[in-house]
Amino acid sequence: MLNSGPFNAQPMGGAGPGGGTPPPVLLPSGRWGVRVVLDDVDVSARVTGTVSVEAEESAARIAELQLLPDGATVDLSAWVGLPVTVDYLQLDAAGAELAAVRIFAGRVDEPIYDPVTRLVTLECTDGLQQLLEAMSVEDLEALIGGHWSEDVFGEIESRWDFAQDLLSTIPRSVDIRPGTGEPLLQPWAAKAVPDASFSAVVDGTLAVTLASKRERVNTVALELDYRFTRLRRRQHQFIWAWPGTFCVWFDNTTQLPNLPMVERAATGGSWELDGAISYNALPPSQPDPCGTGANWVNPEAWDPVLLEADWLLSYYGTQTVTERYTLTVQASDSVAVSGEVIRRQRQSVTTEFEAEDWTERLEEMDEPAQDPLGDSVWDQADRDQLAEAAAALLNAARTDVLAAHRRNLVSFQLPCQPALDLPHTVGLDAAGVTARGKIWRVNHQLDLSAGRAVTVLDVAVSRSGAGGVVPDDLVLPAPPDSDAPGDPPADTTILPTQLGGGDDTPSFDEDMDGFSGNYTVQTPGEETYPHRFAVSTPEIEDTARDPIEAEAVAVYAVAVPNDPLEFSL
Repeated sequence: MLNSGPFNAQPMGGAGPGGGTPPPVLLPSGRWGVRVVLDDVDVSARVTGTVSVEAEESAARIAELQLLPDGATVDLSAWVGLPVTVDYLQLDAAGAELAAVRIFAGRVDEPIYDPVTRLVTLECTDGLQQLLEAMSVEDLEALIGGHWSEDVFGEIESRWDFAQDLLSTIPRSVDIRPGTGEPLLQPWAAKAVPDASFSAVVDGTLAVTLASKRERVNTVALELDYRFTRLRRRQHQFIWAWPGTFCVWFDNTTQLPNLPMVERAATGGSWELDGAISYNALPPSQPDPCGTGANWVNPEAWDPVLLEADWLLSYYGTQTVTERYTLTVQASDSVAVSGEVIRRQRQSVTTEFEAEDWTERLEEMDEPAQDPLGDSVWDQADRDQLAEAAAALLNAARTDVLAAHRRNLVSFQLPCQPALDLPHTVGLDAAGVTARGKIWRVNHQLDLSAGRAVTVLDVAVSRSGAGGVVPDDLVLPAPPDSDAPGDPPADTTILPTQLGGGDDTPSFDEDMDGFSGNYTVQTPGEETYPHRFAVSTPEIEDTARDPIEAEAVAVYAVAVPNDPLEFSL
């Protein structure tokens, strides 16, 4: 029976998770009424037609009603934004009010005047979007939680969009309770024990819409590329010494390099001189330094002539490192039943680094690591940035999988139960359908002309096809090995000396680095060599310069709730 007798219904269970909403107090069918207050003025007597109040997960609650003309001249534009409340009234047989349940509280969004009927239609909203838009980022994070990354979602330009970004990473919704006007976070998951169960519905209103196979996404394949800059320093020492002591040289003198000659040879190319050149020059003039009776006079003390020199060169380079994370978020129980239904997504995250003049900022950097090539490396990676992006992507993927499996809607009408709302879990065993799920959408329709008041419910039922899956923590795997391959190159070069004009002088080797010169007293007919100092810096292998890519793979299990949904055929 409808609006005139009892319907098989009973409240069950208790407060559920995610907000502690108490179970609804179900009202018996009987006489009813409606109270509409506009800007603190009771306009119930002017309400005509059908009063409709509809709420849907994470959407503004809307109300629509019509007002009869009262003969007054009004400025309808001034009605925009006026507060509106709608209460469902339970009446006794005499029409006296027994109980009132608020089903809407909000403001006029748009008043529409029909000059033919002279009726004013008020379209009203609870202003969920405006409420969230007015909140700070910090308050939204406190209300919703979730995960957010600028790399994934972009800069925050709208608080409403920011709220939707957060909600996309958790299986929850936000709506406003009409009795409080405050936003409330609610889980999608149905409670194990429903808040209310029904064994009958309005005849002819039961409908079941099952998610199609293509809608039931059970696998999200993510490719997350993380790029950062690797700074590299390689050092190489060069050592040169004339083949003998000063006294050996003094006994049979040769040409020697001076300091400017060594400096010119030591610098240039992609290597930089690290510190000053250390050297041992010819000593100052002194009597008989070698005990041979010969005095030593240094003719060029102002311009050091060298017997030994050593110096350190450093190569400074940058490399682009790409860590490629191949991540699969999957409801394996659903895959086992329906096969893989895949959604693919690719995301790039880059930690920017200003590489210009980075060598001048070495003192500001942390201690370097040493890679297999023996080089000092500084990875300019921001692991927190990567973790935030990965958390947003992985949790959004899991949320997508959960959402895809609750697209099964059981829809039906009941005699108006104004206390039924979005947080509630409903059980049904009627007309050959047994189901349990959370209310996804509720629409209270109060038809004053026909005296008919119903509640239309769309109940979301999550189906995985199996069960028992243990969910995985959505944590990014350890960074893959991105070290440059190879063995450490030699880090020291001993530079030789070639001397011409002596006895049995070999042919000059122009490809040999180091110092070349001639004896002061030369043997006639022997080859003389150019006076030079040559240094060839080592080649830097491609693996230390070219971009590096490394891959990590992970699979995450998602536990999809498997709510009851059975049919008697």
